[in-house]
Amino acid sequence: MSTKTLSSSPWACPILVPFAVVALALGGCLAREEPVPPEEALARAARRIDAILAEDRVVSVSEQTFSQPQDPSEPGRVRFWYCTHPNMAPLIGRSGLVAAFNKSHPGTELLHQYIGDWHIGIQKLTVGLAAGDLPDVALVNRAWFARLIAAGRIVPLEDLLPVSLLDDLRPRAIEAFSHDGHLYGLPADGFCSVLFYNRSRIESTPPSDWEHLAAIARALGPVKERTSDSQYPLGHMPFLEALWSAGGHVCDASKSGLNETPAHNALAFILALHNAGLAHPHALGNPARGLDLFLAGRAAMTVASSEELLRVRRA
Repeated sequence: MSTKTLSSSPWACPILVPFAVVALALGGCLAREEPVPPEEALARAARRIDAILAEDRVVSVSEQTFSQPQDPSEPGRVRFWYCTHPNMAPLIGRSGLVAAFNKSHPGTELLHQYIGDWHIGIQKLTVGLAAGDLPDVALVNRAWFARLIAAGRIVPLEDLLPVSLLDDLRPRAIEAFSHDGHLYGLPADGFCSVLFYNRSRIESTPPSDWEHLAAIARALGPVKERTSDSQYPLGHMPFLEALWSAGGHVCDASKSGLNETPAHNALAFILALHNAGLAHPHALGNPARGLDLFLAGRAAMTVASSEELLRVRRA
């Protein structure tokens, strides 16, 4: 078994002051009682994004009511809220680690609070906003990042962090968390999406791009009749990675990118794999299911997070 790197992590740690955010949710076929065609689901998502962006242009940030940031009442204390995360939660919860940090930084006390899974963490942050009680630093999903910046509720980091730390970051990491020349967050981990492939089934050169992946899948052959032990060329194949690889994007500051050619090409590529019987129908949009099939020897390739590397190596 081996891997190939594809894309980056969705988690960020910005420094916060009171903020408001509207969560953006892309609708999909499986979210409805009567599934709509994938092309229509993509078009609906694009229209929803355009509507949100149009609303933002009508109601500017300056017109929204926020309490102004204030100097901290306890400047020596740093409050950190974090949700479920494969690295952060075990690290913070390790016995003695926070105490050792506080001891090595006289005059500073790190106060940490676990706020549950992300869907619970959103509620905690929202309640904190209403009560005027928010942390100094928080672990948030990257999907919130642009809205936090637009709302003016996170603080630029250039004057708060040592140059040595900033110089140690990869340029793409800085670019991903910067806006208008200012750095607003740091990546919370180094996870990325990777393509796992089984070398016992793929003896040729591993996939170098999506077309090469499709060619290998076709060579392995489709599953014509699905059974409990059917072996598929591919398990999970994510839309976003395909979209980004095609040069597309979900949206920019003015409009959705889901109506553009790269988005349609990415969707067509994934649907072609599905329709040809080259990808497991239930794992195609489910990374956990795809990895389970891969580890069971029922998928020759699958895309999953690099956090699964240790699990795969132990299999």
